[in-house]
This record gives sequence, C-alpha cells and structure tokens, in this order.
Amino acid sequence: MNLAEILSGAVFTAFHEPPRENWKGRGNSWRAHAFVKEVANQFRALLPCTSHRVFSRDFEYPEQEFGYNEFLYDIAVCEVGKITFGNSNRITFAKKAVWLIESEMSNRAADVIADFSKLVIGAAENKLFIGSKQWKDCLEPCAEACNGGRVFLAVVPHPNKWTGSRNEDISVWVYTNKDGWVQCNGV
Repeated sequence: MNLAEILSGAVFTAFHEPPRENWKGRGNSWRAHAFVKEVANQFRALLPCTSHRVFSRDFEYPEQEFGYNEFLYDIAVCEVGKITFGNSNRITFAKKAVWLIESEMSNRAADVIADFSKLVIGAAENKLFIGSKQWKDCLEPCAEACNGGRVFLAVVPHPNKWTGSRNEDISVWVYTNKDGWVQCNGV
C-alpha cells in the first residue's frame, strides 16, 4: 500500500471538491475536512467491505451496524466479524484495528501532540499521523511511547498551499526504535 499515492489522490480530490453551504468562507478548514473524508474513501476502495469497515465522520454504512460512523479517531480501519447472540440476527463487531489515522493541519505543537497521543494509546497494526509540517523531532518521543504496531508520519502541504495538481510535495516516514524516523512510501 503506497501511502504517498493515497494521500496525493486525497489532496487532489479535496482541492477540487466544492465546499458545502455551511462551510463557505472556511476554505482551509473545508479542504482539511474533505481531505480526511477522501483518505477514508481511498482505504474503503482498497479493502473488502465483507471483512473490513472504515469508520470516519462523513460515511454511513447502509446497514447501520454500529449506530455511529467515527471510532474515536479521524479514521479507524477495522477488521470485522459476525456473531449470533440469542434470537438476534448476526451482529457485526470490530475484531481488531488495522489502521488508526489522525490528521492535524495546525501549526501548534500542542494540537499536534494531542492528536498524536490518541495513536500512542491505541492498539492497531498500523498508526498514521498526517500533518502539514515536519514534526519528526517533536513527535519522536510520542512515537517511542507507542505500544506495538507500525507508526507512520505523513507530511502534506497545508491546505492553503495546495496547487490542485497530483504532484503535491508529500513525504511519508515510518518510526523504528533503532533508526528513528525513516523515509518510506508506505507499507
């Protein structure tokens, strides 16, 4: 899975998506919101819906299995299973988190650390933080504190810097205890 390609496609789509009426005048916030929505859509396109659910704010599965769309994170990609209990139909449950994703475009370190901290306490095979600034040094102690799973940091331009092309300057890093942040394209 090439995270840089997924994020580049999400930036492109978000840049070209017109804001909803209630977002008019808040262009950068709208773009950041649309970006997260599109990252979730990209993951939905990659994973089979029979075995996975991608939870995010702006998407409802037709079955309304869980009664909510967002699982504490901007995006949570979960493997799901089904159980039968009593006389009820088969009930879907989240077996494990495959990806936990947080995105924060703020330039304030406190905002970034607060969102990254969600990844520190979460249990998932993969954890991805998306920011608009090179936060590697600031986030290294947080990445060290993550219990299990691979930890990725993606740097995308701030929405006010997007050009609308598919060639935005995006970098992806994975954290290793031995070498710290190492640049990569994804998994």
